[in-house]
Amino acid sequence: MNLKLPANYLSRFSSTELAASTDAGFGVRYFPLPFGTDWRVSVVRNEKYVEYNLSTRLNDTTYAAGIYNNGYTAEAGVPTAQVTHDPYRGLQYGALLRGGGASSRVTAGYALTALDNRVRVLNNVGVAVQGDVTAPYTQSEAGGSVSQALTPQASVRLGASARLFTFPVQGQAQGSVDLNPGLDLNPAPGVNVSVSHLERQAVGSVPVGDLNYGDYRETSASAAYRLSAPVGSPQFGVAMLRSSLTRSWTGETTALRGDVLLRAGDLPSLLGPSIGYQWGKTPESGRWLLSLTFAPR
Repeated sequence: MNLKLPANYLSRFSSTELAASTDAGFGVRYFPLPFGTDWRVSVVRNEKYVEYNLSTRLNDTTYAAGIYNNGYTAEAGVPTAQVTHDPYRGLQYGALLRGGGASSRVTAGYALTALDNRVRVLNNVGVAVQGDVTAPYTQSEAGGSVSQALTPQASVRLGASARLFTFPVQGQAQGSVDLNPGLDLNPAPGVNVSVSHLERQAVGSVPVGDLNYGDYRETSASAAYRLSAPVGSPQFGVAMLRSSLTRSWTGETTALRGDVLLRAGDLPSLLGPSIGYQWGKTPESGRWLLSLTFAPR
């Protein structure tokens, strides 16, 4: 019996994570199953528990169930069941049920768009529960982005969003604003350089930690070089080199990644290993970053 893989199967590996450290555990996350519907499975061994879960996204709806990560040294993972329907526009609803002290919530609302879908406005109502806290809340959010070419080799972009959470029972509220400028350069044939920054400022407080959009600052840069011809042979060889650097100023972490992407036969995508390292606040908090990576052929 021949197994016929979906046409886009290999591209699904772009979000697969290989875990191999005493921080991230040992195993694989979001491994795609060879079905028409994009089901993902995770199995990772941590120090005292195994996380295992199954998830998919179908018709603008996310389905997920299983035991999720709670940190490498925790006593147990987080039991989770989720159904979330969140199209770019239209009716929104969802339920997230979790154990292990994590928060759960149910939501309903509506999203609309403006300016040729470049701006999205979301309004939700919901109830969040964590421990002995039950918090009805409202969520209002608006966001969009614009881009502008400066020259044939350079362009700039800016994303912005604003959100407001209110918790009438607790008498609390939090507002936040995100700004996300970016610069894209193509200084030479096959070369692409991208730089971006995320700045979030918030005021107020929330009674449930998972709904806290607090101050955050992060800068990232990436560079890629696509070779005019694969190194090796036309059927199998190195076709692209890529690296990225991300600094979380708020979390005090720095991550450096290097990707080697190969052209292999008639595969529709370039693929290869991604190896990196993340430095934390202390030498002990550093960890390796291992995954498969993909790019359009």
